[in-house]
Amino acid sequence: MNRKEKSDVRVLVVDDNPGTVMATVKYLELSGYSTRGAMSGAQALAEASAWSPDAMILDLGLPDIDGFTVLERARAESGPRAVTYIAVSGHDDRATMERAREAGFAEFLVKPVRLDTLEGLLPRKP
Repeated sequence: MNRKEKSDVRVLVVDDNPGTVMATVKYLELSGYSTRGAMSGAQALAEASAWSPDAMILDLGLPDIDGFTVLERARAESGPRAVTYIAVSGHDDRATMERAREAGFAEFLVKPVRLDTLEGLLPRKP
């Protein structure tokens, strides 16, 4: 895929750690993706509503609204449009992984996340 095709893919990065958001957004922008960042569940929902991302990289442990609730609300708003939701967490216990799978996340990654691994999970435009 060339850089132009990637730029058609919108990725919303959600984490309460500003450094994580900035580094991930920058990496994905340099890789050719169109990106935005959010540092709370409320901000993520507002960005998702206004911008309609193709993928959301979502920290489960947000301070205001947990990532599971953000997923549920974002999916309800996006309707039938295909969005790839990737869960990110500092917890690698089986219960959290299973809950993420049952909630409908496409993938579950444990922090720290390798950015090249993350990029490989993002959707591609035809």
